[in-house]
Amino acid sequence: MTGTKYCRFALGLMFVLNACGSGGGGGSGDDDGGPDATLGPDAAVTSCGNGTCDPGETTTSCSADCTAPACGDGTCHDPETIASCPADCHPVCGDAACDPGETTASCPADCPAAACTVADPTSCSGETVCIAGVCENAFGRNYKITVVSAVFTEKKADGSSWDAISGLPDPKVTMTINGAKQFTPVIDNTLSPTWNFVTPPTLLPGGTVFTIEVVDADLGFDEPAWTCTLDPLTADVIRAGARCSGTGLLSTAHADLTFTPN
Repeated sequence: MTGTKYCRFALGLMFVLNACGSGGGGGSGDDDGGPDATLGPDAAVTSCGNGTCDPGETTTSCSADCTAPACGDGTCHDPETIASCPADCHPVCGDAACDPGETTASCPADCPAAACTVADPTSCSGETVCIAGVCENAFGRNYKITVVSAVFTEKKADGSSWDAISGLPDPKVTMTINGAKQFTPVIDNTLSPTWNFVTPPTLLPGGTVFTIEVVDADLGFDEPAWTCTLDPLTADVIRAGARCSGTGLLSTAHADLTFTPN
C-alpha cells in the first residue's frame, strides 16, 4: 500500500511517469528517463507522396510532391526567365539588362542608345540618324537642307549647248518637299556651281516625297537638266546626304545635298 500511495501522490504532483513503476523498476526503456531524442515537439514531419511539397523536399528529392514550375501559371518561378517564359516573366526596367520587349524608348536605363558620330553615316542604322552622339528617330523632326554644289556636263543630253550665247548653263536647283518648293539662287555661266544654300528648318515626316530638279535658268523659263525623286525619302539618304545624278549622256552630272537636324 505504501508503494501504491507514493505512486498516486507522485502522479498528482506531475512527477515523471517512471517514478511510479510496478515493482519499482519498470519504465519506457530509456535509461535516463528523458524524452525521445528523435522526435522533439518542433520536429518537421515530411512524407514524400503526401501531395504536399514540404520544407526540405525538392523537385529532385520528391518529384511526386514537388513538380517543376509550369510556364503560364502567372508566377515567374526559378529557373523561368523572360526568354523561356515571357507569359510569366516580364521585363523590369532598371535591372541593368535590356530584356526582350524593352527598347531605348521604353527603358533607356537598360537599353541605352548606340553612340554615333555624324561624320560616320554607318554609326546609325534603320530609321535613325545621329543627333548629339545618339541614334534617334530620323523622321518627324526639322532639318536644314543644304544644296552644296553641282557639276554640269559641257553639253546637254541632245548634244547641244546649254546656252546659245555663252554656251555655259546658268544653274539653279528646285527642291519640292511634300508639295512645297524651295529654290537656290541662279549662278550664271558655270559648269560647277557652288551654292551652299541652306533652307529654313523644314519638317520631314515619315513617307516624305522629295524631288530635286536641276535646271538651266534661261531668260523667261527654266530648262530642265536632270531630276531625281526620292519616294519616300529614306534615313539612309538623310544620314549620308543626297547625290542627284543625271542619266545617259548626263551620267557624270550631279548635285549634292546634305541634311542637318535642327
